[in-house]
Amino acid sequence: MGERERQRCDKAFQRDRGHLADLGIVIVQTSSEGMWAVDEAASFVEPVSLSREDLLVLDALLRPLVSDSSLPYRKDLLMALNKVERSFDGLPPVAVAAEGVASPKALEAVQRAFCKRVPVDVVYRRADGTVTERRICPYGFFSKRGVCFVAAAAVAADGSVEQVAKNYNSSRILRAVPRKGPVYELPDDFDIEDQVGLPFQLGPILGKARFLVPGDREGDLRADSGGKGTFAHDGQGRLVWQAEASSWEDAARWAAAEGLRPLEPPEVVEAWKSLLEGAIAHAG
Repeated sequence: MGERERQRCDKAFQRDRGHLADLGIVIVQTSSEGMWAVDEAASFVEPVSLSREDLLVLDALLRPLVSDSSLPYRKDLLMALNKVERSFDGLPPVAVAAEGVASPKALEAVQRAFCKRVPVDVVYRRADGTVTERRICPYGFFSKRGVCFVAAAAVAADGSVEQVAKNYNSSRILRAVPRKGPVYELPDDFDIEDQVGLPFQLGPILGKARFLVPGDREGDLRADSGGKGTFAHDGQGRLVWQAEASSWEDAARWAAAEGLRPLEPPEVVEAWKSLLEGAIAHAG
């Protein structure tokens, strides 16, 4: 094999390694003689045995998710279900609408960076329309209200990673370019569930809202809030729950659904009153 041919093969091999790494299979060199092997500790390669009944259950449960455009790994799920369905005679491959066959390129680039645990440079459009450039370390993904969000920690100018992860609306990531390094690690105490928040906590925080909790609603509220917000008794001995809010209207709707009465700020109180007045007028 000539030198040019060898270089071409090496380049193709490294490209294939990158594709495999995106799928969770890490190939590492095991000797100076050019021997390579799968790094089982860093790869998702544990064998799983599924019966025909298991495959049917998986197909039935996961098929509806393919039509959810906010699902971060929608294209990967589509490929997996098509493989599952080849096990059954007469079942056509899963298909999605043409406009949602593949994830946006920017989101795919962020997902690649997450798989490789390397920072990614993104061009991001804020809610107010301003466009910024930033370097982030993706920690995970979740969908809410039909939108896919990326939980990530920002990288400072000196290369240090901020301790607190923030949520980024994937539809506002205009461009993303993964870096070659350095590799980062997920914090031991990071939990993607902590990033999801309550229905009125998506977007920039406007401030804190306080709600009066009826005695018969405390248990349900503690369960529904998922440990978010704080409970305390006021000077009159009443139980009050306080939580940050990104939308006063959404906070008012959630309070009405939970049977809470907002105390402040005035914006939440007025929105809550308007909801009740509208409900009464509609009932009449």
